[in-house]
Amino acid sequence: MRRVPRAAALVLWPVVVPLVFAGIPLALSYAGTRYGWHRARPGAWNLAGIVPLAGGAALIAWVLAAHYRAAPAEGWELGRGMGPAYKPPYLLRDGPYARSRHPLYVGEQAVLLGWAVLLGSVPVVLLLVVAVLGQHALAPWEERRLEAQFGDAYRDYRAEVPRWLGRGFLSPPPSENRAPGRR
Repeated sequence: MRRVPRAAALVLWPVVVPLVFAGIPLALSYAGTRYGWHRARPGAWNLAGIVPLAGGAALIAWVLAAHYRAAPAEGWELGRGMGPAYKPPYLLRDGPYARSRHPLYVGEQAVLLGWAVLLGSVPVVLLLVVAVLGQHALAPWEERRLEAQFGDAYRDYRAEVPRWLGRGFLSPPPSENRAPGRR
């Protein structure tokens, strides 16, 4: 399979990610009423959507940066860069992955929640529901694949880090709270 240079991610991710996570919700919002909007402007409660939108976008950027740092120097095989079928040659356990086993999904769900509130759009809410249900169905399958690939290392990781949100997400993970030299 043909390899794509790591540097291509620096060009592709900042273009593709916003197109997907902004373009699709914006397009869907035109399929129905924008609740809370008056004269083509969001209402006060719609603006609350900026918080999960910005937080989710920051989390996605953090996840992509972690993958970029961990990716092999020779680059990715074409068509196998990200997504559920991706089998990374590395197991990320730090950064966002020290707080959630699926931080990309958490970030994506936060972004969609933000758009749903900001746009006041039922079709965007439906997109969020589909994304949450799909990601909750995919997570156990991905975890079985990672366990088969990484064995005890993944089992140890799974025992330490919650699947979604939980201990260590908004505070330092347990590994960062330990005294020096203790495991």
